Amino acid sequence: MNGVLIYKSRYGTTQQYTEWIGKALDLRLHDPDGVSQQELAAYDFLVIGTPVYFDKMLMRDWLYQHKAFLQQKQVFLFVVCLASPYERAKQDQIINNNVPEGLIDPEHIFFLPGKPVIPSIITPCKSDVIQEVNIVTLVITIKKMVAEATEL
Repeated sequence: MNGVLIYKSRYGTTQQYTEWIGKALDLRLHDPDGVSQQELAAYDFLVIGTPVYFDKMLMRDWLYQHKAFLQQKQVFLFVVCLASPYERAKQDQIINNNVPEGLIDPEHIFFLPGKPVIPSIITPCKSDVIQEVNIVTLVITIKKMVAEATEL
């Protein structure tokens, strides 16, 4: 099975996660505006990365525009935001407001901590352990899915 990583980033945190995940999974990276559905059709699964600003995902409109196509694919989503990883209600609200219902298996959605941008100064992330656990879980989940599909 082959996959691709589609992402948008504003200040660089999502791009950094994308590069790490892409390297770990050996995936090509694409900006959503620079890839066609025809190109995406060649992939078995998609990993989508998006930051959240003011409760809106940068990839929200793209997810809705490509909903019918995405429903035919295995989709994994990582969301970069400042919501605490322990705020499950806030995470659910972000998903409910930004992802078409039923598009992505909830077990294929991963939240990664963002970095607050304060007048051009990026504050260091204090939840490195949670960040590492979520990235490792995302990578393991995708590798397991690919291995199971290959065995069939």
